[in-house]
This record gives sequence, structure tokens and C-alpha cells, in this order.
Amino acid sequence: MALTGKIPHDPGNLTFLVSLNLGSNNFHGNLPQEMGHLHQLKFLDFSFNSFRGGIPSWFGFLHQLQVLNLGNNSFTGHIPSSFSNISKLETLNMKCNSIEGQIPKVIGSLLNLRELNLRGNKLIGSIPLSLSNASRLETLEISHNSLLGNIPEGIGNLHNMKVLSVQYNQLTGSIPFTVFNISRIENIAFTMNSLSGSLPNGLCNGLPILKGLYLAGNKLHGHMPTSLSNCSQLQLLSSSENDLTVHKSSIRALRDNCSRAIQSFVLQELRKEVDNLKGSMEGVVCSVAELQVAMDEKVARAVDEIKKLFMGNGVQHRNGMPGNGEQRGHGIPMDLTGN
Repeated sequence: MALTGKIPHDPGNLTFLVSLNLGSNNFHGNLPQEMGHLHQLKFLDFSFNSFRGGIPSWFGFLHQLQVLNLGNNSFTGHIPSSFSNISKLETLNMKCNSIEGQIPKVIGSLLNLRELNLRGNKLIGSIPLSLSNASRLETLEISHNSLLGNIPEGIGNLHNMKVLSVQYNQLTGSIPFTVFNISRIENIAFTMNSLSGSLPNGLCNGLPILKGLYLAGNKLHGHMPTSLSNCSQLQLLSSSENDLTVHKSSIRALRDNCSRAIQSFVLQELRKEVDNLKGSMEGVVCSVAELQVAMDEKVARAVDEIKKLFMGNGVQHRNGMPGNGEQRGHGIPMDLTGN
């Protein structure tokens, strides 16, 4: 049963407390200032409640804090600069609130930070250059805000990065080529910005474990690099609503190097990608038979519907895939519409 009400002032007396998890309840109101006395806290989770008000500056007194999760509440105001005092912080999650203002430059001084999740707020301004100093950062999730300006070149120096998501902002300029040299990165999401320029010819030469590349809804131009075939783990490539040219050799290379790792596509996302395919791109989606084995039985009927999309006019090859007049499905789910 979920707890309700407001946080009492009493927990501020528990100065020996190391971990406090109040997540996924029905608490509301402001966080009491007395909690700033819990100097031994290492783990603090207030996520999935209805807390409101500004982000308290007293978090800066919790010098031992390693994990702070304020996600999915109704916090407002700015991110306090006092966060720079939490030097041991490894996870900072404030997603899905109504936080305003800019991302403070002092966040870049948190040298132990591994995860920064500010998704779904009302942040404005540019991505601070100082973030490139957070060398241990593995997840940078700042999508669904109103961020402006360029993606800092220094982001490509974050060699431990696994997830880089800046989609659904108002970013401009070109994508720093250094991003495509982060060998540990698994997902890159730039969808729905105003990014321009071209993609590097060696795009996938330095991305051995890339699984998702989301480029749709920008102003990219030029050729889709044939080096995409070097991304042997690639599961989803979305680049619609750009001005990119796709050569047949690129399609062939992708088809011949289909990811063996396709196991867990979100069916709704897959269906959207398939619906957007057109013309010669029909053969870029991996074998439907392979997908059907990987998916749960609950979605088998939906997979059958997707098969019909591949078949087009119903002409089938004896192995259940398109005949010689069509490209057979042995590639990577791609959305290249609008190019």
C-alpha cells in the first residue's frame, strides 16, 4: 500500500541514516529543510511522488550522497548551484518535473557523476561546455527540453559514455564528429532538433557496440555512409525527415550485415518504422522470421501484420520472404523516409 501525506520534520533527527527510499508513494508538498541534517546519507530516492516546490539548496550539505533520484514529481524552479558540493554524487536523476532555467555549469565539476538524467523538464539555454569534464559520465539524458545552441565538441571526449540522448530540443549546428569515436556508446539520439551538416564517412568505424542511432527530424544532408555496415550490433537506425542520400551499396551492406542482437524491439516503434518504409528500402528490415522468434507470443499476430507490409502485393518467395523482384529482408530496421 502506498504511503500518503507530507514528509514529517522528524527524519531530520536521524543523523545516522545512510539510505532513504520513499519512491513510488503518494507523498506531496515540499521537502522539509531539516533533511539537510542527514549528513551520512548516500542514497536518497523521492521519485514517483507528487512533491512540489523548488529543488532545495540544502542538498548541497549532503556531502556523502552518491545517488539522488527526484524523478517524476512536480518540482519547479532552477537547479541549485550548491549541487557542486556533492562531490561523491554518481547518479543525479531529476527527469519529468517542471524544472526551469539552464543546466548549471557546476554540474561538470561532479567528477564521479555517471548518470545525469534531466529528461522532460523546461530547461533552456545551451549545453554547458563543462559537462565534458565529467569524464566518468555514462548516461547523458537531457531530451525533451528547450535547449538551444550547438552540441559541445567536448562531449566526444566522454569516453565512458553509453547513452547520449539530446533529442526533442532546439539544438543547431553540426554533430561533432568526435561523438562517433566513443567506442563504448550504445545509443545516440539526436531526433527532432535542427542539426545540420553531413555525417562522417567513417561513422561506424569507432562504434563497435552501437545499437541505436536516431537522427530523424533534423536538417542533415549528404550521403548515408557505407561504413554503417561496420556497426555490427546496430538494431535501429532512424534518419527520416532529413536530406540524406542513400546509395544502393549502403543498403546492400546493411542487409548483408544484419545485427544478430535483435531481441527486444518495442513493437509499436517497429511498426512505425515499417509503415514509413518505401520503395527500395523495403529490404532493409531484418528477416521477419528472425524477429518473430525473438518476440513474445503475445505480439505474434502483430508480426503477421508486419509480414503483410513486406509482401506488398502478396507475391511471396517459397521461404516466405519477397521473391526475386524484391529485396529480401536481411537488414536493419531503418526509417529513411523524407530524404
